[in-house]
Amino acid sequence: MSTHSFTATVLRSGSQAFAGLATARLLETDSAASSLAGFEVWRQHMHGRLQALAAAVEDQGPELFAQDVLWSRTAFESRSAPVDTLANALTRLEEVLKDSLPPTSQPVIAEYFVHAHSALNGNTQAAAAPESNPPSALAREYLTLLRSGDERSSTNLVLAAVDSKRITAFDAIDNVIAYAQTEMGRLWHSGQVGVDEEHFTTHAVRKLLTLLSERAPDVPSKAHTVVVASVAGDAHDVGAQMVSIRFRLDGWRAIFLGSDVPIESIVAAVERLQPTVVAIGATLPEQRLTVERTIEAIRAQRPSQYVIVGGRAYAGRSDLWRKSGADALGASADQTLRLANDASRL
Repeated sequence: MSTHSFTATVLRSGSQAFAGLATARLLETDSAASSLAGFEVWRQHMHGRLQALAAAVEDQGPELFAQDVLWSRTAFESRSAPVDTLANALTRLEEVLKDSLPPTSQPVIAEYFVHAHSALNGNTQAAAAPESNPPSALAREYLTLLRSGDERSSTNLVLAAVDSKRITAFDAIDNVIAYAQTEMGRLWHSGQVGVDEEHFTTHAVRKLLTLLSERAPDVPSKAHTVVVASVAGDAHDVGAQMVSIRFRLDGWRAIFLGSDVPIESIVAAVERLQPTVVAIGATLPEQRLTVERTIEAIRAQRPSQYVIVGGRAYAGRSDLWRKSGADALGASADQTLRLANDASRL
């Protein structure tokens, strides 16, 4: 085992204890932190940073940990919380790890905190998402109706556009729903919407996806099967559902397993269904290791199984997906389908 892999393993196994120690030190030394949140909230914050650190160390990417810290800074600033407190929390975490990790891990960890502190003291532009094509008027109106709590009107708006052939069901998924999901995630992270609004929107989007699938025109069957799942530990499944329906609209038999699917359950589905393609999604950096283990388990039973990975866990560096053992990275539902169609012709 390499020094990086060893260090990542120690970080994961000791993350709960390290998080508790770092939180105790923070609350003892920073009155602003105490007034901002209680012990458990800070412990969860520390634990999240440790999981991100372990994933970054595993992939030998100090910049990945810096990106995670900047992501936290954005959340702090949006809630008018003092960034100095976040910097103090990072310092307390670094101190605990210096006191607790074995000597061989110390040089590894030092580099990651240098990058994190440097990023935190700079500007937040490095954490910004890459610019994408501007949303359509329909996409903006759909999100506006959703945010107003008008699920029926938002749903009817999109279905009417599909029925009148102004857009296709593909367009509705790739451009309207994808935009709404991305924007709601940004708004939630920046503190502009609460959990209630985010959950309502997700529920409404799931229902619309189902309706789009049911109303789609018949297409010739391609005699191919895809198994789609969010990896164990990932509670997010709307992106995976979008991928599944995109395949179904293209004539594939799409088997959607949902979110937080155990490794053994994905393997069992693959053995039973013998799919042409398996598409696995992951949201958080620490879930990349689970994806890797899932693919290893799949290939132990089906060595030639074609696997596509996707999700926010693979943002930040273009080569992150390669370590997973997958055959390709699907950055969107449309790209995942195109990759699968290309693979099915091999």
